[in-house]
Amino acid sequence: LLSVNTIEEFKTINKIDLINKIGLSIWNDIKSGNAIKNPDLLLSHLIIIYADLKSYKFNYWCCIPALIPSQPFTYLSTQPAKDLLGNAIISDLYNQLSSKYNSLTNNVSSYPIVIYNKLSNELVKLSDGWIDRYSKDCYIVILDSNQLSNDTASWLVRNLLILLSYHQKSLHNQITNNTVRLLSLRGKLIQSVLINVINSSSYKSTIDQIDKDDESVVYEIELGDHNQFNDELPKVVGWELNERNKPGPRLADLSHVLDTNLLMRQAVDLNIRLMRWRAWSDLDTDKIASTKCLLFGAGTLGCAVGRTLLSWGIRNITFFDNGIVSYSNPSRQCLFNYQDAVDKVYKSIAAAQRLKEIFPDVNSVGIVGTIPMPGHPINEVKNWENDLELIDQLVRDHDVIFALTDSREARWLPTVLAASYNKLLINAALGFDSYLVMRHGHGASIGSDKKPFIDTTITRLGCYFCSDIVAASNSQRDRTLDQQCTVTRPGLSFIASALAVELMIAVLHEQHQKTNQSDDSLVDHERGDELVIPHQIRGSLQGFSQINLMTPAYSHCTGCCLPILSKYLESSKDFVQLVCQQSSILEEISGITSLLSEVSLDDCVESD
Repeated sequence: LLSVNTIEEFKTINKIDLINKIGLSIWNDIKSGNAIKNPDLLLSHLIIIYADLKSYKFNYWCCIPALIPSQPFTYLSTQPAKDLLGNAIISDLYNQLSSKYNSLTNNVSSYPIVIYNKLSNELVKLSDGWIDRYSKDCYIVILDSNQLSNDTASWLVRNLLILLSYHQKSLHNQITNNTVRLLSLRGKLIQSVLINVINSSSYKSTIDQIDKDDESVVYEIELGDHNQFNDELPKVVGWELNERNKPGPRLADLSHVLDTNLLMRQAVDLNIRLMRWRAWSDLDTDKIASTKCLLFGAGTLGCAVGRTLLSWGIRNITFFDNGIVSYSNPSRQCLFNYQDAVDKVYKSIAAAQRLKEIFPDVNSVGIVGTIPMPGHPINEVKNWENDLELIDQLVRDHDVIFALTDSREARWLPTVLAASYNKLLINAALGFDSYLVMRHGHGASIGSDKKPFIDTTITRLGCYFCSDIVAASNSQRDRTLDQQCTVTRPGLSFIASALAVELMIAVLHEQHQKTNQSDDSLVDHERGDELVIPHQIRGSLQGFSQINLMTPAYSHCTGCCLPILSKYLESSKDFVQLVCQQSSILEEISGITSLLSEVSLDDCVESD
């Protein structure tokens, strides 16, 4: 099988050179006698193919090389085998072939060529019977694939006749008038023999079966003068005819017969595989496809991130949001349409459904729920305990968490949960013309005493709240309508979302290649040719600038420090309820309040 990469190469490849190369190999095996020992050497074939994997169309051209003698062979007579030999002999021949198949083929050949002696009722290999036992009472026996005409044997017999003609001089006078008798076994019975051989079971034919199902033919063929051959390669033919009955390739169009879901699945994976084949040899497509992603927020960022995850072949995507699609959303949020706004569909439900419409095999789920937030009284939220339990379980069940919410405080609980269960969290936030994309550092581990601890011996990257000394609180209070709406340049969300997903892909592959590494090993340092993965990516469309930053974890962070994580794991509901009622409690638990109390204004020095 010769597969080429372009249709142009398929058209321009030298077919004559290809067939002559195979023909020369057959000719050398004939001259050396190797083809007598192993008749399979006469059955070489070639298929050249160009596969258009996008349209599922396959251009192919089959070649079964056959050597052509300068003096054509002559078919002297053609008779049904059962009329010439009788049903009993044919039945016995089938039974011998079935019982001796492996020994006759050396357990190699799938299409044996043997010699049958009518007088001795003996079936032997071609290599055993050609010189020593061949006589006028012998038949060359083949399994013939030709089911179309009794006038001639199959195409594969051509090379056999060349072999017999070339070596007939070794038989001296045992061939009368340069003729041989060829017994071509055909019909349903030979298929039964092969099936039983494959299944390692015995086969017994009956005379009644021979009379009904056998279509074998005996040909008497004149081989001509063996002196017609010299060391030069005879003419080689064998390229098959196309639908117009002319030499040329054929086209197999499978696009109409394949399952549409299968076509879509292969199309989604094609670009990923092409990246691995051509540019990123270490790309782990299986790891990407199996990664489970949880998106907090199904708005402008959530829609764009979900769409990009789908492009990467992610199969498991969960949206968590309590918003409803409004008329202002479809123009900015790419997974919604006008009808969603008319029907007032929940964003998470609509986003998940739209991904399924794009790719039916994706496991996209939309969950309606509210994230408990610092400074937002819990009594304003119905079933908040159920929402908390659900969010906790969702974080446990997913591999990567995306914080894509509108407000700062809505990112607090996902941050605490990701750090508590040591999950990768990717954060994306937008301003009017600026954006932040970052990944949080590693979280806590559970010790032998079943208490959380953070390994301080390795560098740990900061989270979204590590740069603050003020706890997240209600940022929505006393805001006017224009302040409540997210105002950002339309293209910004797609830039930030793309960077967020690409950051996830890079981290997943770096973690796959390195285990037990510090977060610091994945940041922007001089590391030769190794992959460089930033901690924070900050960009602005004012000047179209972008910088990568690294911020270490803060030991008094209100989102990821050990006291906060311990308090949550110890009593999650009570702790979250307290934080929602009074967000300043986070500053006390984390140690910020104590730290600030030790700071004296007299110790602060003004500087220009």
